[in-house]
Amino acid sequence: MEKKGNVRNFAGEYVRPDFWLLMNSKYSAAAIQDSVQRLQDHPGGFFRNTRYGNYQPILNEESAWPSSTYTAWQISTALAMRSLREQANTRPVFHTDAAAPPSKLDLLQALLDYCFTRSMPGHSRPGIPIEIRVRQKQPNEADPADHDIEFTWHFDEDHHPIKLEWCMVCPLERK
Repeated sequence: MEKKGNVRNFAGEYVRPDFWLLMNSKYSAAAIQDSVQRLQDHPGGFFRNTRYGNYQPILNEESAWPSSTYTAWQISTALAMRSLREQANTRPVFHTDAAAPPSKLDLLQALLDYCFTRSMPGHSRPGIPIEIRVRQKQPNEADPADHDIEFTWHFDEDHHPIKLEWCMVCPLERK
């Protein structure tokens, strides 16, 4: 984790394939339903109030996280959430939706809520697989100091969503 002035830059922690492997191990087609069940079983009705950044430490023991990613997680997700909350969103969850969530954070939350609360075709338990990536902005991208999200839905032949690919885009780290 690199510190520049009063801002910590975390992109280097999360663009690593070992981090992606850990995260994606809980959201694959084989694991997502068990992950949703684990969150539902968490004490205190946690699942009903699950927000991005809060469920990953429940699903992954600290010892499983690569390098210092677990230690950095709470701070880095708070920074990402603040950045996304401050950005207006125009993109709907699905291209057929009439309305878009108001902020990019609301969009991210709506995407994840959908995957955690809906069932895949042919399944009775909730959970639509999620594939996560992380990348850092390039110097030529707009708003290099802001986080962003990119996502793509995959659908079956009947146009039911069967997988969400989403990417957390971290701010550019200036050297």
